[in-house]
Amino acid sequence: MPRLTKKPLSKPGRSISEIELMDFLTLLLAFETGGLRLPRLLEEVAEGRVEAGDYVRGLALKYKALERTALDDYTALRKLADSTGSAWLADFLRGYSEVATTSGETARFVESYLEKTSLSLRMKLENMLKLVEGVYEGLMLAVFGLIALTVVPLPGMSTMFLSTAVVMVAILSYLIVLKISDNALTLSRLEHFASVALMGSTLVAILVKGGLLLHFTLVLATVILLTPRVRRLVEVERDVLGFLEEAFSMTRHGVTLDQVLHYVEFEDKSLKLLKKTLLLGHEPCSLLNAFPALARMVLRNLTTPLKYTSHHEKVSSHVLKFVELVSGARVGLRKKGLTYMVYSFIFPATVFITYFLVHPMTAVAGYVISIQEAKAIAYAAFFNTYLLATNISGVGLFRSWKTSLICIGALSAIILFPSL
Repeated sequence: MPRLTKKPLSKPGRSISEIELMDFLTLLLAFETGGLRLPRLLEEVAEGRVEAGDYVRGLALKYKALERTALDDYTALRKLADSTGSAWLADFLRGYSEVATTSGETARFVESYLEKTSLSLRMKLENMLKLVEGVYEGLMLAVFGLIALTVVPLPGMSTMFLSTAVVMVAILSYLIVLKISDNALTLSRLEHFASVALMGSTLVAILVKGGLLLHFTLVLATVILLTPRVRRLVEVERDVLGFLEEAFSMTRHGVTLDQVLHYVEFEDKSLKLLKKTLLLGHEPCSLLNAFPALARMVLRNLTTPLKYTSHHEKVSSHVLKFVELVSGARVGLRKKGLTYMVYSFIFPATVFITYFLVHPMTAVAGYVISIQEAKAIAYAAFFNTYLLATNISGVGLFRSWKTSLICIGALSAIILFPSL
């Protein structure tokens, strides 16, 4: 009986990403090493016997429909190429069907396409670092400008409006960075959701009397509740990557993946359950959804082919190459993010220094901004830029107690800053 899934399928016509394409090609390579070809893979995915990403599931269902009307499998593949919405995938499907009906060297064709996709992903990840740098520098300029207009205002400019603008600009920057750095597969959805919610709630610190203490309490509670759960996800990913290295090393020497599973030991309960499920010969599809994105992709590509092939060395090699690409991008993001975390302390310092230098003159001119308003501006500017920086770095506010304590300490200092 086909396995039912509640996940929504990708919208028709959406272009496939490099990561999705690599995921798909790695899975296909596993089938090829077992003597099975693309039509069989698409059939297995369509019937729910093989776990795949949303895009590939949608593709498999389209193929299943086309197969009923086409003369043969490869005619259906060529028709499928016309409806993918992705030039890369369309080119691959046409090339694959041509190779399958001529030389028959489909495994070699898939490997060559994997290499091309890997190169494309490498270039995209390198560009990602430059784009993230541009977004954060733009955020810094915007926040500095808004701080200046708030503390040294222009006639008719509302302090409340400008402070709110600081928060809105920070959230927009975060969403842009999230879109740009999606290929790094660093933070979980839970972390992104909590981060955006905390950034948006800094409006409370600006708009509500006593809002600083209220928001600080919210941050403290969120950190205490989420950090243990998020740290477990980090440990799970670390264990999975360790398993991948073992698989790569041992399969190169002729050891099957089943034997590697017998040998490797996991600490996490969910990984122990996955191992037991696989060794009993059951499908692990529903269990994979509980893992972080990178760990899920690694496990899916390693475990799905178990019943289709006994040769896993090529698959583990390509999965490891993919992980090395992502890890390299993460290292670049970490370096930039840690630098930006230091930069975030400049904003509250700028607010208070400017306030104490300018306050006497603006008071004479009839414009008075209170120390509480200055605190709210400093608080919002620091928290939003610091949170963005930690997420860029991949450290995250909930992945390291040290990062959390630095944030909480800085927020406490802003709240307790002496009044005039």
